[in-house]
Order: sequence, then structure tokens, then C-alpha cells
Amino acid sequence: MTKAEDRILVQEHLAHAAEPKPLSAEEKARLENRIKAVLKEKDAVLVAHYYTDPDIQRLAEESGGCVADSLEMARFGNKQAEQPARTECAAVGPG
Repeated sequence: MTKAEDRILVQEHLAHAAEPKPLSAEEKARLENRIKAVLKEKDAVLVAHYYTDPDIQRLAEESGGCVADSLEMARFGNKQAEQPARTECAAVGPG
């Protein structure tokens, strides 16, 4: 295959990739409660990038974490390093 053919093959695959099925309100609430429980159990905070899903951003703020750009996320992590009991979980993928 040529590079052009490879590119076309990838584009066709991506065009037909299945979109994730939206969660029901009950599923969403169950997952959010589980995430909150794990964060509390691990004494963890969630750190989210600006372009993550708004629900992830809300969980980050509620956990005592932050929503920021990469530089501010790093600064936040450095400040948290002074508190060794805390764990950070980063959400940096697209929303």
C-alpha cells in the first residue's frame, strides 16, 4: 500500500468508528459516585485539563483538584508534592 492508500484507509475507518453510547442518568450518577469514593479512599484529587469533559472538570474541582492548562497542572502538582499523603490523578485526554 502507498502512503496515500494508507491514509485513505485510516480516514475511512475513523469515519465509521462507533461513537460511544451516552450514559443514562443512573449510569452517570453511579460512575461519578464510584469515582468520588475511590478519590476519597486514595486521598486523591483529580487534575483536569481545560479541554476535558465538563463532568470531569466538575469532579476535579469537587475533589479539591484543579482545572487548568498543562503549566498550571504542573504547578499544582508541585504544590501537592509538599503533602505526601495526597495522590493526584490527571485527566488530560479529550472530553
